[in-house]
Amino acid sequence: MLNIFNCSGGKDSIAQILLALEKGIKIDIVLYSEVRFQSGFEGSVSGELPEMRNFIFKTLVPFLEKTDKNIHFEHVTAQETYLDVFFHYIERSEKNKGRQQGFPLPGRCWVNPRLKIKPIEKFLKGLKEPYQVYLGLAADEQKRLSRLKLGQKSLLALYDITEADCFKICEKYGLLSPVYKYKKRCGCWFCPAQSKQDLIYLAHKEPDLFRGLIHLEEMSETLCPIVPRFKHRDCAADLFQKCLNTPLKEISHE
Repeated sequence: MLNIFNCSGGKDSIAQILLALEKGIKIDIVLYSEVRFQSGFEGSVSGELPEMRNFIFKTLVPFLEKTDKNIHFEHVTAQETYLDVFFHYIERSEKNKGRQQGFPLPGRCWVNPRLKIKPIEKFLKGLKEPYQVYLGLAADEQKRLSRLKLGQKSLLALYDITEADCFKICEKYGLLSPVYKYKKRCGCWFCPAQSKQDLIYLAHKEPDLFRGLIHLEEMSETLCPIVPRFKHRDCAADLFQKCLNTPLKEISHE
């Protein structure tokens, strides 16, 4: 049976991989699904923060290759990009038919199921051997653990490893993504529901990406009027200036 470890590059999924290595549990495939913001003739723009993507491919992947040559790192992406769905015309809803999708609705995000989970399911469906999927869910994430399906399990829960423990495990091996220096969680840089701290990070570290959000919001006012935009009351342009005027500070995870 194949042991497949889902990996986002975040602390929990990496801690689970490190735990498996410590316990001598076989890892056949490390499966990473990357959300793409857009694609074009000049190449794709990732939904990952550049700092996170560099960490995954320049730090994590080389570590896996050096540690165990039998581990295969599988990188999958959806055919659709975020912008493909953003500008998609709604067809099935009678109320909103003919309008463009726009930003995800709060609590009903279409990014994860459509752009992240779908390519994972496609990959798993194509396997010709039975497999066990390991998801990086910490022991203190009971709500998410309760949603595990048949064929899914968490080593972190099995060994009672909490989110705080995951930080320590990753730091021990030098495999904690540098984005955690300023962010509590990892996620797509274009998420309209991200925290104020995340937006401050984006404004200071990746101002061009933030300007992309401003442009999207400006278009959404006329193209996608049915959906709210950022969870903060300010528009993206005002948020950008406020974030630039706010010092980017390191945060504690203790």
